[in-house]
Amino acid sequence: MTPACFQDLFSYNDWANSRVRHTAADLSDEQLDRPFDMGAGHLRGTIAHIYDAERAWYETCAGPEADTLPHNGDTRTLDDLQQASKQLSTLRRNWLATFADADLEREACYSRDQQEYAHPLSDILLHVCNHGVHHRAQAINMLRRLGKKVPTIDLLVMRIQQRKQAAMTTDLQVLGDYYAYTDWANGRVFDIAATLSDELLRHTFEMGMGCILKTLAHLRDAEQWWYENWHNGGAFEFDQIKRETTIQELHQAYTQTIADRDKYFANLADGDLDRTVTATLREGQTLTFTLGESMLQLCGHGTHHRAQIINMFRHVGAEVPKLDFIAMKRQGATA
Repeated sequence: MTPACFQDLFSYNDWANSRVRHTAADLSDEQLDRPFDMGAGHLRGTIAHIYDAERAWYETCAGPEADTLPHNGDTRTLDDLQQASKQLSTLRRNWLATFADADLEREACYSRDQQEYAHPLSDILLHVCNHGVHHRAQAINMLRRLGKKVPTIDLLVMRIQQRKQAAMTTDLQVLGDYYAYTDWANGRVFDIAATLSDELLRHTFEMGMGCILKTLAHLRDAEQWWYENWHNGGAFEFDQIKRETTIQELHQAYTQTIADRDKYFANLADGDLDRTVTATLREGQTLTFTLGESMLQLCGHGTHHRAQIINMFRHVGAEVPKLDFIAMKRQGATA
């Protein structure tokens, strides 16, 4: 597990956060504070929460150096948050630059709900990056409902913009942890979805793919599409889920796709992650990425759409699961 991988993940995190803040920059105070039944309750609070979580976890991991950073309550304006986020990014980058690979195995201790936990730094860093993906999905939905043209913040969009730069650093251990989390989180979502009526699964929302069932199908189709690209190079046609599918049929198809992906992943070596993958987005439009970049994209894509599904669950009265990466790790620590 390499510090360079986390440096690149945080570079993506900073890029995506900045795009969200930039899009919100000309909104009025009334718009920034308009109530929404998601995230931190309004756009300003959700953007601030992303920063505050990064700051709090940096303080947990790096110690007193974090005291130089503003707290959430001191960052009322988006300009304040932009400046604080840049300061945090610089401190974190310099801190990670001192790491050897083994340093990622050091444990950081913290308490939650009167219980003590200790996790390797690698777990916490991956949690922070994934936490940002989750809440940016909420912020994007708020921006859309406030009438803004929302930015595309996929990792691979950043890589297209930065095509002349070196490929992102990826490694199998980070990806293995991220896929284990993805499968755990998707499993919990499918279990809850299975308790809902077909009417609720198809209830229309202005988010995700329009309803719970279609958004779950999109998660499976994305996994299948990338798997086909990895195997066949530039797949355009693939076996998409049919619109009339049931939740049981969808779950079965998803399970098979994940089994195929896991078998493929188990046979990879670190050097394979630098292999070029060709992806055909639509007929006549083909892009290339490294295998590792496309795998990271797929994990973040799942987190983004699960955030939408969780909000749909809330609106139909279903259980709202806690799906943080670190929550999964805490369960393992107390099992």
